[in-house]
Amino acid sequence: MNKPTSSSESKALDRGFLHSLAVLYSMYGSLEWWPAETAWEMMAGAILTQNTAWSNVELALANLKEAAGFGNFTASWLVQEDPEDIKEWIRPSGFFNQKTPRLFDLAQWFLDHGEDTKKLSTMSLDLLRTELLSINGVGPETCDSIVLYAAHQPVFLIDSYTRRFLGRLGYVVPRGYEALRSDLETLVRAEEPWLDGDFNLGAASAVPYLQEAHALIVEHCKTHCLKKPLCPDCPLRDSCEQRI
Repeated sequence: MNKPTSSSESKALDRGFLHSLAVLYSMYGSLEWWPAETAWEMMAGAILTQNTAWSNVELALANLKEAAGFGNFTASWLVQEDPEDIKEWIRPSGFFNQKTPRLFDLAQWFLDHGEDTKKLSTMSLDLLRTELLSINGVGPETCDSIVLYAAHQPVFLIDSYTRRFLGRLGYVVPRGYEALRSDLETLVRAEEPWLDGDFNLGAASAVPYLQEAHALIVEHCKTHCLKKPLCPDCPLRDSCEQRI
């Protein structure tokens, strides 16, 4: 494997990053992420997925939806349930003693907004993020998952896969979440790749573009760009700084 580039050798974000996303889109297509039937299910999933695999989250969500009854898994349903029951239903996701009060707090916040995602979509982005980040157990990644996929507001969602992907391509990766989010969003706002046929990821505006971008990075990091990368068939092999 080539030696990883040092920070002094790393490059600033540029259109090459957008090109890399477009290459991934040509390979994986639309991934229709986040998988959820309702905005509340998506939000609950954002809590449940902390420190666990998505397959475990699916089991926990299935338990909650079965307990609630068809079409009744809502924030208003959850806050009326016994926390001990919730713990049992979400046990497959792990850390259920921590995640149960987080679910209740998030559900109450959503109730305070009338369980109305249209209201969330019209809030100022800064206010929405501030409110979410004030909720117990909601950090920047969980917050922006909800902002992007439930409130449908434009943020570049960052996780460990994002950092790995950028680093492998040789880009500067600021340590802080907000610094990296700012860099990525500045690039996307400046280039408006959804207006470019070569870069648009099948999206017609910023939010679906950003939703697809995150999904593509996650999929690629689970398929090729693992901690120990599988480089031979990687579509980005020629532009990767750490290819085998």
